[in-house]
Amino acid sequence: MTKIRIWSALALVLGLTAAVVVAGCGSSSDETSSDGSTNTSGIASVDDLGGKIVGAQDGTTGETYANDETDAGEVRGFPEGPDALAALQTGQLDAVIIDQPVAVDAIDKQGGFEIVQEITTNELYGYAMSTDSPNLRAAVNGALQELKDDGTLSDLYQQYFKIDPPESVLSGTNDLADPAPDSGGEPELITDGTLTVGTDTPFPPFEIGQP
Repeated sequence: MTKIRIWSALALVLGLTAAVVVAGCGSSSDETSSDGSTNTSGIASVDDLGGKIVGAQDGTTGETYANDETDAGEVRGFPEGPDALAALQTGQLDAVIIDQPVAVDAIDKQGGFEIVQEITTNELYGYAMSTDSPNLRAAVNGALQELKDDGTLSDLYQQYFKIDPPESVLSGTNDLADPAPDSGGEPELITDGTLTVGTDTPFPPFEIGQP
């Protein structure tokens, strides 16, 4: 059996923000969403979660935050973020704490939800690749820096997440870990072949393909 060593080698691409989500729209009972639903939860921030039933995806920062930083009466874990949102929509939960991109995607696709507070987690999404591929790592890091410099990354943040990228992403290093061993040469951009990328985030822009 061949063992492949993987290291979290790059990329401060996305700063992770959690979102407190309730059903309906608006922080008071007299505000309604575009689909006619009304937020009667009385929840406007994490301070209002005392005694409430709060959902989150199993094993995520949202679940940890709900358990450690709120006075929720019960925290229920779900296999995926959308499962928690479905439970919220059917009245099984009072609120959900999930990754902000998941919440934005749900609002864009189906409506009936409102983000009442965003929580900065100081965590980051990143890539992982073999430490045996220093040229590929350097090439990807270089491409990421170009996206930052020409404003493309900021545009993508607004398109998909409706927020500006955190300063820690724009000005921070692209490397999350110690540099890979020096290959002894300049990074080489490989134009032929297929680069296979895996992700466990089933919402745009992570799991979309472009030719």
